[in-house]
Amino acid sequence: MEGFDKIMELDGEISFIPESTPLMELSQGVQINPNNHSIPVPRPQESDDSGQNKPVLDPKAEAKRLRRNQASREYSQRHRLKQLQYINDLEAEAESLRAELEITPSRIEYTLSKNNMLRSENIAMKQKLSVVSGELLFKDAQAEELMNERDRLALLFENNCLSFSENSPMAGSSKRSISYLNRPPQKSPT
Repeated sequence: MEGFDKIMELDGEISFIPESTPLMELSQGVQINPNNHSIPVPRPQESDDSGQNKPVLDPKAEAKRLRRNQASREYSQRHRLKQLQYINDLEAEAESLRAELEITPSRIEYTLSKNNMLRSENIAMKQKLSVVSGELLFKDAQAEELMNERDRLALLFENNCLSFSENSPMAGSSKRSISYLNRPPQKSPT
């Protein structure tokens, strides 16, 4: 129909609204003409077994509606299955976390006891190390003292041998016998 740009359905009737009329939206989302310039067009009706009238629809539109309904049902079914799978996954994760939570206190207790045991072992090893390092220092000091004693005795022996060889007639033979002592003197004790 010329001059009409909107087709509107209101209370089961189809109405054509002229182009120039302003439209106003109602809370239900139905548009009507405030000046009431719409022309009502009756909708074709068909009665079913129950005696109620049903509107007759275009076969293409009906097939499209059925496809949409079927797609909507399939989508809803997939969505419900996805929700069930998600819920099952969450329940399984919650169950595994509960099982881990039951095991955790015994793990913590075991780790703490092992930690305490290792700490006491570490303290004992530190004490042993302290004793051994003290003994090592003592042994090093003893070895140093013995080396100094040896050097002092070797020097004393050499001096005695030299003084003995100067006084004895066999001076040449004694020098050869103590030649192993002719080495540079080591650090003398102070």
